[in-house]
Amino acid sequence: KEKPDLLVLTEHFHNLCNPPLPFGEWFVDIDHLSVKTVSKLARKYNMYIGAGFHILEEGNRYNSILLFDRCGEIISRYNKTHLTMGEYLKGIVPGDGPVTVDTDIGRIGLMLSWDTWFPAFFEQYYSKQCDIIVNPTRSPRIIIR
Repeated sequence: KEKPDLLVLTEHFHNLCNPPLPFGEWFVDIDHLSVKTVSKLARKYNMYIGAGFHILEEGNRYNSILLFDRCGEIISRYNKTHLTMGEYLKGIVPGDGPVTVDTDIGRIGLMLSWDTWFPAFFEQYYSKQCDIIVNPTRSPRIIIR
């Protein structure tokens, strides 16, 4: 009955399956079925969707958020800036700082999980006058019922 303007899916939600995918299968490109599916859902429900993906681009691995608009178009992408040691050891490449995008529901800033441990990062978003910060994160434990 409710029609939300924004849905935020968890960090790399497309990998949360049982049994877990092997690390080599985590990474997708922008044309992957899971990306296209989120695009279709954003369009169908006329909402913004912030979705966490592991992206493979030009041989580099990123932990990213894709922000889809109401038409299902990717209007912004953020590559996680503050990586965990585990991510570094797995060859994930860090992003280069804050990303914002103006929408009809306000200015949206994008960050991921571990970024919340860095207060200066929030201050950068504050200085960019963000109305909303989309911050997908995930639990280390998967519960499937």
